Amino acid sequence: MHEKDALISISSLGPLLGIYELGYEKALNAETGIEVGVNYFNAKAELLGALVNAAGIENENYDVWSLAGRVGSNYYLSGTAPKGAFVGATVEAGYLYVRGGDLTVDGTVLGAYAKVCYRVFFGGIALSPYVGSVTSTPGLEGMSRS
Repeated sequence: MHEKDALISISSLGPLLGIYELGYEKALNAETGIEVGVNYFNAKAELLGALVNAAGIENENYDVWSLAGRVGSNYYLSGTAPKGAFVGATVEAGYLYVRGGDLTVDGTVLGAYAKVCYRVFFGGIALSPYVGSVTSTPGLEGMSRS
């Protein structure tokens, strides 16, 4: 087992786009890790809000935010969990709120995604760039409109 068998993570670049994430991964053995986490998204935050305003969309006329929890598993192809190359599968459930003009839609959303990632440590800091594919419910469950 690698000397670091657990990892607490935050999104370092996500806040520029209004994405805030907190995660925890625990190595079960040298090849497998289990992860849990929460994330919050707000389209009015920081850079994304500025881009929406620059596109001419009035800030008062829209609001988009979500809060979700996730659980997943990672299988390490190289290195020892939680370090090295891995593939992972994650499921996510949360709440989404969308308001645009005089229409408001909100409800629960379910999703799943697969990812390919390589994690490397620099002292106590881990860098984990990844690519992935996402699928989610085609609509909002328990959707309400006003």
